[in-house]
Amino acid sequence: MSRSFCHALLYQDLNIQSKSGMANGGVIYDKRYILNKNMDDYISRTLNTHILIEKDSYLLLEEMCSDLGIHYDRYDAQDWGIINADAKRVEEFINYFMENTLHRTQQFQVFELIMASYNEAMLERIDTEVLKKIFLEFVRIYNNEKLDIIVKYWKSIYDEEIFPLGKLL
Repeated sequence: MSRSFCHALLYQDLNIQSKSGMANGGVIYDKRYILNKNMDDYISRTLNTHILIEKDSYLLLEEMCSDLGIHYDRYDAQDWGIINADAKRVEEFINYFMENTLHRTQQFQVFELIMASYNEAMLERIDTEVLKKIFLEFVRIYNNEKLDIIVKYWKSIYDEEIFPLGKLL
């Protein structure tokens, strides 16, 4: 996809008119969407919304993978949290989220990792009452308008046998 085409998709989805024109880039439309004409932009579809993933986001993801001892694969960025879910590490992932200063991209990815990991814990029946309490308190405190899309996603895919987390949320 060409850069101009990618920008046009974003503008179309958000119903935003560029003040300086599509070719100029570098315009901040709101805190979620930053366009920069000096780097390649990657587009990922999440819940039918185009989200720009800046090139630097891959470096942030690689850093998190190193911190958490998770294999880094640039091409798994879209579903990183689901792919790397680990039922036995839910509390560790929650602590990582709470104890580190994370970029908004990292917050989104780790929040998804925590959700997917807790879903796995439910499936494996290793979600103790203590872990459940920790998890629900974490979601209550850290779920905000930026991360709520993840909670809504898990609610929308609820399935008793595959995605039981949706009912809990």
